[in-house]
Amino acid sequence: MLSLSVILVACESDNLFQSATTENVIPLRLGMAMQPTSALLIIAEKKGFFQQQGLELEVVKFPSGKRALYNGLLNDDVDVDVISLNASPFVMAAFKYDELRTFSSIYIDDNTHAIVSRRDLGIHFPADLKGKKIATQEASAVHYFMHQFLIENGIGFDQVDIEFYKAEELVSKLVKGKIDAFSMREPYTSEAQQLLRDNAIVFKEEGVYTQIGLLVAKNDYIIKNRLVVYKMLRALKQAEDYFIKNKQQSLKIIAMYLGTEFNVFSDTFGQTEVKLGLDQLYIDVSEDFARWAIYKGYADAEKMPNFLEKVISSPLREVAPDVVTLIDKAS
Repeated sequence: MLSLSVILVACESDNLFQSATTENVIPLRLGMAMQPTSALLIIAEKKGFFQQQGLELEVVKFPSGKRALYNGLLNDDVDVDVISLNASPFVMAAFKYDELRTFSSIYIDDNTHAIVSRRDLGIHFPADLKGKKIATQEASAVHYFMHQFLIENGIGFDQVDIEFYKAEELVSKLVKGKIDAFSMREPYTSEAQQLLRDNAIVFKEEGVYTQIGLLVAKNDYIIKNRLVVYKMLRALKQAEDYFIKNKQQSLKIIAMYLGTEFNVFSDTFGQTEVKLGLDQLYIDVSEDFARWAIYKGYADAEKMPNFLEKVISSPLREVAPDVVTLIDKAS
């Protein structure tokens, strides 16, 4: 005999499913980071899965997840409900903003970042970066990757000149010779390769940083708009299934959306996992980045967040229970 709690959960899920297919259209204002971590969102938008789930989507595009967070979700001038971003800006913000929550990861890749430079500068191996000017976006995932890359390749921090710029400024500065290299991710790495062609050299270091894409909203929004969150996750589950069955077409959709060349872009995906989930990796990556932020002086050790408490897993448990292995307070 089924327990009463199991029956209630089943009935609740059935009611939500009915709502997702019969209720009036509900608006969703989405802050989209223009980067590969938004892959599922891009597919869901372009294939009409949000609309199929009864959501009227309004997309606000941002050059990075960090900008989506601070110029979108935390800035009343740009009114968005949910944003896509990677774990690093979420971690940094969690030190100061208690109201932020994630309700699903949407992307995992441990080889997504790269150092891009120019062969005509005499740079052919990582060691050749010594004495060079390397730029990146400060206090971000690509900054952390650069830090780890230098350590892995035996390059002292005092042996390079590090500068910080906005993500969208880096390609132009490299092409114009204002910097010698930059640490970044797609679509900027592909853009630099397209412009520099054979003169471009790209260094990767698999495993030094795992990038996790997250869906983030304010705690109150998730609690008060559970049906919207549920519909959104159902649309993204459709996108995940589409990606699995139509990978090449999906990559073309994503590359075109991000404005990058398909052949170069598709080569970077490799072992990328484009899927919904909530597991221990989220905790491990978040804590590692938080410790680095404290070490670099970007965050206060006394305010170290509890990243398990920053999760609301119940909506994803209803849509795809098998992909949630975290045990959090909202379970």
